[in-house]
Amino acid sequence: MRLIAPIRRTIARFMFECRYGLDTSNSVELASLDSAADEHKNYIPSSWGTMRRIAQLRPIGTDDVFVDFGSGKGRMVFLAAQHPFKRVVGVEISRVLHEIAEANVSRNRPRLRCKDIQLVCEDVLRFSVPDDMTFGYFFNPFTGETFKRVVEKIRASWQAHPRQITIVYTNPIMHEHLARQHWLRVLEHDPTCVGIYETVGLQESSVTHPPRRILRGADSPTRELGS
Repeated sequence: MRLIAPIRRTIARFMFECRYGLDTSNSVELASLDSAADEHKNYIPSSWGTMRRIAQLRPIGTDDVFVDFGSGKGRMVFLAAQHPFKRVVGVEISRVLHEIAEANVSRNRPRLRCKDIQLVCEDVLRFSVPDDMTFGYFFNPFTGETFKRVVEKIRASWQAHPRQITIVYTNPIMHEHLARQHWLRVLEHDPTCVGIYETVGLQESSVTHPPRRILRGADSPTRELGS
């Protein structure tokens, strides 16, 4: 039975992709494409359950804006656009992956709940963080100085336009950097799975916030995030 369950899940996911005409499953090495860079990571699709978990964090409203940093083939953009976001944005450095994402979204636009979907093919360091972004998603798309500079861009946007921002970070290699940000509090952290963070009030941003709860192991409800 233990062997049958994973096979069934694989078949179900394959059928789901066929139903919607999606191409998001296979991992891709960036070195084989047009965008190899030291701090950028290979494309690995997020779990199908990731967006369902994000939607449990807080209600998603028509004023919310979702940004996927390193959107790859657009799986998370597709999943997010099934929710009532005002806008869903995917940023991807690879032209090859970006064009696959465009095709995936184009085939499904009529059935998606969010109608304002923007796919941007651009180096994330040149990307302007929207001043109304309220959800930021990362599946370990880059590390090092690239990640730090993107986090700083999010902080600057938040400081210029104070609002609640929730950051979901699958495979949180750079968790320690986020945990040191006084403008963020750690909601959850499982080093093998996910980190979840949210902005604090401006007056609280000079105070260090410990994690609210730490979830590890198979009992973690975030185990489904990532691949």
